[in-house]
Parts: sequence; C-alpha cells; structure tokens
Amino acid sequence: MPLRILVYKKLLLALLSLGLLASCAHAFPMASKRFPVTIGQRTFLFPYEASHNLEQTNPQIEHVILSVHCSGFDALRSYRNAEIAIEEARGDRQNYLILAPHFLTPQIIRERICDPDTTNVLYWRDNPFWGESNGLYNGNSVTVSAYDAIDQLLAEVVAGGHFPNLKDIIVMGLSAGGQMVNRYAASNTFEFDTARPHGIQVRYLVMAPSTYIYFSPQRLVGPKGGLQVPIHAPSDYNSWGYGLDYLWEYHKRHGVTAQWIRNHYSQRQILYLVGGKDVDFSDKMLAKNPSAMLQGANRLQRGYNYMTYLTKFYGDSIEQTQKFYEIPGIAHSDRPLINSPQGLAFIFHTDPGQQIAKVPDDITKVPDDTKTEPRPLISK
Repeated sequence: MPLRILVYKKLLLALLSLGLLASCAHAFPMASKRFPVTIGQRTFLFPYEASHNLEQTNPQIEHVILSVHCSGFDALRSYRNAEIAIEEARGDRQNYLILAPHFLTPQIIRERICDPDTTNVLYWRDNPFWGESNGLYNGNSVTVSAYDAIDQLLAEVVAGGHFPNLKDIIVMGLSAGGQMVNRYAASNTFEFDTARPHGIQVRYLVMAPSTYIYFSPQRLVGPKGGLQVPIHAPSDYNSWGYGLDYLWEYHKRHGVTAQWIRNHYSQRQILYLVGGKDVDFSDKMLAKNPSAMLQGANRLQRGYNYMTYLTKFYGDSIEQTQKFYEIPGIAHSDRPLINSPQGLAFIFHTDPGQQIAKVPDDITKVPDDTKTEPRPLISK
C-alpha cells in the first residue's frame, strides 16, 4: 500500500475518533447495569443504575429511592439527584438503595448515547413516559411497557429476599419524569399486590410535569374553576395520557380499568411540587396541544388546577394522602425542587416545619410568585 494512502487512512481514523469524542462530550453513557424483565416466556435486559447489588443480601437497606429521568434521558443525573438529596438530608447513604432506570428511544441512543450498542438492551420506539408497550429488543418489536420494567425492578427489591429490613419506596421524577410518576401512580398494581402485603409503603414525588392524568371527562372551566365537560375540546382530549379513555396494553394485561384507577388513585401518597417561576409558555418542552391547554397555560397553573380538580373530584378525603406546594423563586429545575424543605420532608418522612393552609377559594389564577413562603394547596 502506498505510504501516502496509509497516512491518509490513519489521518481519517484519527479525525473520526476526534469527532466521536467531540460528540460524546455533549452526551452521556447508557446505564451500566441490566435487569431481566420477563413478559410471558421471553426475558429482556433493561438498563439501570443502582447503588447496591440487587442479588446480595443487605440488611442495612431500609429505604429505596427510584429516580426517573426527564426527557433529557440522563439516568446518571437522576441517580445523582437522589445521592444529593440523601447527602443534604442524611449525609450517610448506607441505609438507602438508589435506583435510576434508563428509558431509551432510538433517537436518544443515536444522538445522545456514547458507544450506543443496543445488543440485548430493552428500549422503546417512542417516548415511554406514559407507559407505551412499543418496546424494541435486538431490532425486533416487543410488547413491553416501561411500567413493566419498574414493576419488576421494584418487585425484585421488595420480594427478592435480599433487603429484609426495607420500609419504604420513593418514586420521583421531574418534567417528563413527573409525567411518568403521575401516570405510573395511577396505573400500577405493584403497590397493592406486592409492596403493601410486604409492609412496604410507596410514596410518589411528582415534580413539574407538563401535563397530568385526569379521572373524568370534566376539566376546570371558567373564572371560578367549575368542573365541566369542555365544549370545544378535541375528540381525543380524554384519551389515556390526559384521561382514562382507551387505556393501553399495560392496563389490559394487568386487569386495570378506568374505575380501578379512580378507586385507587386517592389512596396513593403523593406530593406535587412546581416552581413559582415555572410559567414560561415559550418553553419548547411544554405541551401546547389543545388537550394540554385544557389543563392550563403553564406548569404552575396546571399544577394548581390539577389539585383543585382532585379536591373537587374526590372531596376532602384527598387531603389525607396528597398535597401540592409551589416552591417560590424556582423555575423548571430538578434539584431545587427535590431539595426544598417540602421535597426532603416527603422523601425522608420528616416534618417540613411548614404550616399547611386550607384550599383558597379561587386558585385557578396563577398566583404571585413573589411570596417568600411555599404555599401548599391542601391541608392534612
């Protein structure tokens, strides 16, 4: 081979290598661990991060934090979010098992993952945050939901026998992760079929999602926030993701009906947090389709409207299990919400030291974000 051709090839390989390194500088690795998710007779390996080996007995573990990433798809950041919260509130992590599942799509793998080898890796054709069952495995379509992965991962922790002193589980997420936690809380049977029979409490921290799941065709309408069926709504405004019409494959396989969801959601222990400055309508990640706009103009208003809806739909009983806080001075950011007094108190089951107010008469209007204290929507 002529010397100049050999030199050219080496130079080309070097440039390609530099290009890969440059692209990876703005990307992140795939989660390093694999968990077997079994559907029927088939098993798929699902990527996740964990602070401890799930197959080794550890009597020190008493608490689990499962941290769901947002549409940035960075599982290592969501893992670190849990670490920071523990350091902030406790300092010592020995009693905590951190889990950070990695829900990937072809586009994210192609554009954001360094060394994107998908051999024997379960991922999803589209964004999996609402529980779609459009999985992909070694290039083939598989009927697996991201909610199946969470169910089985947590079931292994609870019922696998390796964490005999486990007391509680926190499932938390911001933005798209908050959408997932809201809808997973509505959908899963794991809490009632596995966690509670083992004496394990499950709590859900839903932070600043773009939209929420509603339990009836009604939405807040008018200046006083009355519940009515919207007159000019799109025909699919109450389909799954926004409402309970046309539930998906995950629900059908687990025997979950719309009425089951309504009956069980109010029993879930949930905290909703939204930043007082999370009001940017120009945010490209804020859903602005007609079904989303029925919930409010921005994340802060949608959070207030959702909790108003829940109190009207379920009545005062919802106050025993679910609360909403606006966190002043915060825009759309995960760690300030997680590490707020309300966030840490909920995660670590302590008293936030905040007085809880009654529901205001009219909270459909976006509140003034210049207040100095967080304002809860409902009281205990």
